[in-house]
Amino acid sequence: MKKSVILFSTIVSFLAFSCGSDTAIHLQEENNAAVLKAEVEKAFSPDMEVSELLLSTPPLDTRLQNISVEFWEGEEEFQQFYNLKEGMQPKEETLASQNIKRLPQIPAKSKDLVFTIKDVDYSKTYENFIKAVTMVMEEYPEDSDETYNNFVLHSYRFKAEGKNKIRASLTLHAKKVGEAVRYKKRSTSTNYYEFSFVVLEDGTLEWR
Repeated sequence: MKKSVILFSTIVSFLAFSCGSDTAIHLQEENNAAVLKAEVEKAFSPDMEVSELLLSTPPLDTRLQNISVEFWEGEEEFQQFYNLKEGMQPKEETLASQNIKRLPQIPAKSKDLVFTIKDVDYSKTYENFIKAVTMVMEEYPEDSDETYNNFVLHSYRFKAEGKNKIRASLTLHAKKVGEAVRYKKRSTSTNYYEFSFVVLEDGTLEWR
């Protein structure tokens, strides 16, 4: 029970600090599936077929900053970013696509591994964030030599595993408790740590 109370208070206090009452889109906010869907489909066509969709924030920040997709055009795979402040960025061929052309012995990625943007389900984003935080806190409990707080959902990825078969994964950022902030002449610097998970078919999370 004590661990549950600590977990709940840690998440609530940080959300209150980071989200406030601004109008930004927060990736880890509860009940924001419709908002995320609308923002993604404002940037990219709902009917667009992609091999990957990634939503991400700046380090240690809850605010959605980038939406990126990977998609095929003929024999080439491209990546394109939509930045919420700067707008759509030029598409670029993915490194994997370049390597396939440069090194013929590398097997080509299947162009059938795609899904349609409008079919993405964002409803588990917050729930899986909470599951991931819980797993980190259980792995590094409060009374251990190494523990973390100020958890942020840094990225949430949807990747095709087949035609309209989507696998989700996520990455958290967190601060290590007791680690000092480094002060410079005009700025401060704080270390952050990443924890990554994949969502299994039964809804459980697995460390990556």
